Amino acid sequence: MSIALFLSLGAGSLSSGFDRINSRLEVDNQLVGQLQGSLPGNPELQTLYYQWQFFYAAYYDNYLHAVRGEPPKIELDTTGVTGFSVTSFAQTRAKLEAEMLAWLDTSAFSALAEPLLWRIGNAAAPERSRPTEAIIIIESADDRIYRLPWHCWSALAHCPQAEITFSLNTYQRKLSTSDRTKPRILAVFGDRTGIDTMTDAACIQRLPADLVTLVEPSIAQLRSQLHDRQGWDILFFAGHGSDLETGTIHLNPRETIALKDISDAIAIAIECGLKLAIFNCCSGLGVAASLAALDIPTAIVMREAIPNRVAQDFLQTFLYSFESGNSLLVAVADARRRLKAIETDFPCATWLPVVFWNPTVPLPTWKSFYPQPIARMSLWKLGAIVLATTAAIWGVRSQGYLEPIELATYDLTLNARSSELPDDRLVIVGIDRTKPVSDRVLVQALTKLQEYSPQTIGLDIYRDIPMGEGHDDLTKLLQQESIVSSCLMSGNSKKSPGVAAPEGVKPTRVGFTNFSLDPDGTIRRQVLGMAASDRGCSTDHALSLRLALKYLNIAEADEADNGNIKIGTHEIPVLNHSFGGYRSTQSGDNLRGFQVMLNYRNAAQIAPQVSLEDVLTDRVTREAIAGKAVLIGYVGRNSGDTFASLGKTAQLPGVSIHAQMTSNILSHILDGRASITTWSDLAEFGWILMWGTASGMSWLWLTGAGRWLAPVGAIVVVVATCELYLDTRSVWIPLIPAVVVIAIVPVVASGVEWQSSIDWQS
Repeated sequence: MSIALFLSLGAGSLSSGFDRINSRLEVDNQLVGQLQGSLPGNPELQTLYYQWQFFYAAYYDNYLHAVRGEPPKIELDTTGVTGFSVTSFAQTRAKLEAEMLAWLDTSAFSALAEPLLWRIGNAAAPERSRPTEAIIIIESADDRIYRLPWHCWSALAHCPQAEITFSLNTYQRKLSTSDRTKPRILAVFGDRTGIDTMTDAACIQRLPADLVTLVEPSIAQLRSQLHDRQGWDILFFAGHGSDLETGTIHLNPRETIALKDISDAIAIAIECGLKLAIFNCCSGLGVAASLAALDIPTAIVMREAIPNRVAQDFLQTFLYSFESGNSLLVAVADARRRLKAIETDFPCATWLPVVFWNPTVPLPTWKSFYPQPIARMSLWKLGAIVLATTAAIWGVRSQGYLEPIELATYDLTLNARSSELPDDRLVIVGIDRTKPVSDRVLVQALTKLQEYSPQTIGLDIYRDIPMGEGHDDLTKLLQQESIVSSCLMSGNSKKSPGVAAPEGVKPTRVGFTNFSLDPDGTIRRQVLGMAASDRGCSTDHALSLRLALKYLNIAEADEADNGNIKIGTHEIPVLNHSFGGYRSTQSGDNLRGFQVMLNYRNAAQIAPQVSLEDVLTDRVTREAIAGKAVLIGYVGRNSGDTFASLGKTAQLPGVSIHAQMTSNILSHILDGRASITTWSDLAEFGWILMWGTASGMSWLWLTGAGRWLAPVGAIVVVVATCELYLDTRSVWIPLIPAVVVIAIVPVVASGVEWQSSIDWQS
């Protein structure tokens, strides 16, 4: 859990006060509270600070501690100076802390801050097991604010773990790029006159990083390294520093430079990925202001002159804690506790470290210096993702959830095939439903047609009961070998009772007209045969199969040993319980019997068509009928016998559907037109797994936009392949599951990788 309290002091100053302070509280980057308040001007606080600064410098000068800055220019009376200076130092420190406490406890400010800080102290209570990172960000343009002892704030008693950081009033995020494989550190050791920086060097050298060291460099050498386009993660400086206002560092005994004078080089380093600057030298607030003006993500500096021992202890403890995996603020807090242990000899040591932070950028961790683990996903993890995703998609498909999409895609692919010519082996005699047809009229039509020597005639009209005069004559005529009558097997409910065959017609000259409708009402399959269950409709052959057999002069179709339908020397593969996209329970129930996919002839009209009136009035020639299979049935949209179909015409009358089915059988036997088949379940699973693997490997190998463009290209290849196979080889390949796995695997891999990245940096 991360808790951040932002205090924006606005455009005021320590002398004139801060009339409009905006405060907002964020928990895990979510805004949970926002208030406004003020602080009065306090010139006395400024005076006390300067007095404290004077005695602070005098103390370290008197006790001869090596300080990483210019020796303070202070003259003291040597008589009794020790007792006087120490006492005065302690008294001034106490006055400064008391004045700071009183100033921050004014009602207009305490009312603003205390409820929010109390929430910081209690927000983690429900989740004690999770580490809480609390940060208070003070935003101000008045640099004197950065020098004050904010740790005296009484409200911090509610949250002793909170670390205070500073930032300017204005900041923005600088875009940076980096392709480094490990942290890269530029360590600069400046003028070492009178101080020991070798301990600092030993601490830095122990870090697992690419380290470039500059010892007492020239300004040109420092500029050159800052311009290095490989970039740096950490910029470290140890040595003498001076001038609290401008932030001057001593590079060597001859050259000093203010950071603002090399701001262009530092800006390049930030652009190339610089995330943290540590200046372990005196008077670093000017340095921090220069760095903050360049929108550096994070900087750690020292408020005042820093003794050599304090600088070394801080750095050693901070780096150990930070490199161990703690956040930057926790590492600073650990180092501050280490300084607390030596404050007897080094008063106010804990006051010295100051953190400046650009809130638009996450606080760095040591692991954040490593590249984001875009390509860190191992092959076994990718394999597990691909296999799990493929299995999940297969399971969803097996339950029929993809069936509607697969059938719709199958329709689009089948309809997109090139156009075909009508089947001239067939002729349809259409009957207008609006004009009743008696048995005598049918006798006349059948007699006329037989005079033209057709190969066979199929009657898609039920004649289980007499219709007007001539029933006896029709019954005798239907006994002839070349005519196939129709019946309808009853369904599973009383709403579909079935229709019997004409009286006296043998079962071998009758075909059932039952269709197998998909859940959406479309006819995509044809039933060749099924066990006869009705006494009235006792045939086991479909009308289309009977007509095809009559046309081929084959008496019966047989069942082959492998369960397929055998017609002469040819076998027609029948559908199993889960064929292609048929996976739902309802579709599985509809696959009973001997069924094949109806390979629609993609023509505007399946066969030449004439009307019953044309036959009766001799407007039909012998050449149009001789040697062909003739189907007689009702046509027109008002026939009451139309069905959803595929091909050029979305709705077809029943007689045209039977013509399509008859043509499907004849085209397979006589023309070698392939029946629509599919792969085995194992082959389909392998196909889906193959494309899931291809999608996953492209994610592993590619970066940037290529990670998403490659799956798009793979989908195009899959679509083209499936269309080609269904068009030229009549193989129904699982297009939709392949497309889904290609699209889903990168998404899952991205999510796992993103989570791994979060875990990596946490």
